[in-house]
Amino acid sequence: LEPIHDQESEENNRAEIEKTVELANQYPDIVKVIAVGNEAMVQWAVKYFVYPKTILRWVNYLQDLKQSGDLPAGLWVTSSDNYESWGGGNKGYHTEDLVKLIKAVDFLSVHTYPFHDSHYNSEFWGVLEQEEQLSDVQMIEGAMLRAKQYAISQYQGVVDYLQTLEIEKPIHIGETGWASIAATAYGATGSKAADELKQAIFYKHMRDWGE
Repeated sequence: LEPIHDQESEENNRAEIEKTVELANQYPDIVKVIAVGNEAMVQWAVKYFVYPKTILRWVNYLQDLKQSGDLPAGLWVTSSDNYESWGGGNKGYHTEDLVKLIKAVDFLSVHTYPFHDSHYNSEFWGVLEQEEQLSDVQMIEGAMLRAKQYAISQYQGVVDYLQTLEIEKPIHIGETGWASIAATAYGATGSKAADELKQAIFYKHMRDWGE
């Protein structure tokens, strides 16, 4: 069956939300954040994505429970999604419902993965002409520095979008990383991005930036 992106599975979603509420109340010292959906709004996920209105519905539901005392007041509610889903890229994502969602969450949980884009985006990946005389390690370090800058640019895209909306909201990196091993597109027959050295360099770059 073809997915219907502007509809949701009411029964399944409600069951998952109610179980989440139960666990948040049962373990308030452990559960500090509820994220409604994980990369659920990215439109390249053609088999399952939903539009922001679906996420917004359940975020509002959870926020109402906080207001009524049926969830801990200090619990943060968000959605974990790709930087474009939060308005940091393609303007096709800039909708009224997304603005409502941004206003409704307690913070934005943003995903940025330069690793995955290494197969498609030669602008930051690979060896630049002026770097061809460098050592292998130096060439790798240059590529990983560009990967870091690419991740920062995606984060900054979300920051810039919120500024255009005149909305102040905390923005966290919810997911990022670099694979040590991969097949096909990212492995030895593809972009050759995956290995432990690149992983270590990217990790250090992101930690240095975050601090």
